[in-house]
Amino acid sequence: MLGISPDLVIASPYVRAQQTAEITCEELGDIPRLTSDLLVPMADPSHIVELLRARSEQNILCVGHAPNLDLVTAYLLGVDEPVTSLRKAGCASIEVRAGRPGAGTGMIVGVYPASALRRLGGDQD
Repeated sequence: MLGISPDLVIASPYVRAQQTAEITCEELGDIPRLTSDLLVPMADPSHIVELLRARSEQNILCVGHAPNLDLVTAYLLGVDEPVTSLRKAGCASIEVRAGRPGAGTGMIVGVYPASALRRLGGDQD
């Protein structure tokens, strides 16, 4: 398993993201959930990072869409262009240095396509 234990799940208001967030919270336990327009496909990545900075939780799981999540990842890494290409049901794990997210404070811990996540979850399709 990935060994994740988020303190909060923030999800786009779009239906598929809400469904994913609901399933995630059911599978990982009683995790608070927040809905944010800052995770819609064309949102400015710096805005969701500001929301993350304002939160007291240390481990936050964001459920959103392409290309936004790739842009958020690039912003956290401090690069101008995306270095990930998350597909449906993919996941990127970003560790933030110095405890507060901002431009250039992130480091990629892992990028997992849906097929890898299914295998980790025990689904061998």
